[in-house]
This record gives sequence, C-alpha cells and structure tokens, in this order.
Amino acid sequence: MPSTEDSITDQRQVEIKQLAAAVEERTAELAASQNRLRGQERLVTVGTLAAGISHQINIPIEPTLTSADFAPLTTDEENRTEIRREALKDIRAQAVQGWGQVYKQRQLAWM
Repeated sequence: MPSTEDSITDQRQVEIKQLAAAVEERTAELAASQNRLRGQERLVTVGTLAAGISHQINIPIEPTLTSADFAPLTTDEENRTEIRREALKDIRAQAVQGWGQVYKQRQLAWM
C-alpha cells in the first residue's frame, strides 16, 4: 500500500505537470498576441505613411486645379495671354512641388 507521502508526491507531480502545461499554453497565447500586435503596428505605420503621402500630394494639387480652372475664364480679358501664361507657370511650379513631395516620401519609405 502506498504511503501518504508517496501519494502527496504523486499529487504534487500532477499539479506541477498541469501548471507547466498551463504556462506553456499561456506562453503560446502571448506569442500569438505579440504577432498580431506587430501586424497591427505595421498596418498603422502603412496607414500613416499613406495619409502623409496623400496630404503632401494634395497640397500642390489644389492650387494647380485652381490655376487650370481660372485660365479658361479669361477669354474677355485684354491680357488673357499673359494671364494664361502665368497660370501655366503656376501649374508647372505646383506639379514640380508635388513631384518633390512624392520623391521625398518615397525616400523616407526606403529608410
């Protein structure tokens, strides 16, 4: 007949195995949570980058569209050729600025 001491030792070993299994399961759950969190952080980073690029592109597009919309409205103006020339200069300058912003964002994305 097993002694009480042997019975307690067996019971302790069962408890230790159960605790070890629980720790292992919890560790796996934590690792999975960390992987999900890393994925979410990457998505946030990509979203932030996309928002920044969108904003930087929009800055020169708005005045470009204004210049492009204004130029045809000058048909009755005496100096319409000069107004259109200036509008085209503005459009070009804003396009160059937009290109520069896209280039800068692309450089930052490669860092």
